[in-house]
Amino acid sequence: MIGTSIGLLISSTTSLAHDFWGGILRPESSERERVLVTKIATVIFTVFAVLLGWWLKHENVAVLVGLCFGISGSTFAPALVACIW
Repeated sequence: MIGTSIGLLISSTTSLAHDFWGGILRPESSERERVLVTKIATVIFTVFAVLLGWWLKHENVAVLVGLCFGISGSTFAPALVACIW
């Protein structure tokens, strides 16, 4: 479970730094600047995940998993249908 969480954290922070920061906001940014953005995003995402886990500690796990699948389904399904269409 921790390996999955770390993989998602690495994937989200590097895509934020490389694609969003380096591709959209500041295309002329250096590699050092992108690494700094990745480190800052890692700290922010980790603190957010810990606070969210602490806040939802008394929730049913099945409800939380269903919520995650609902969010991911509503995010990816329209893009998938648009690609197939």
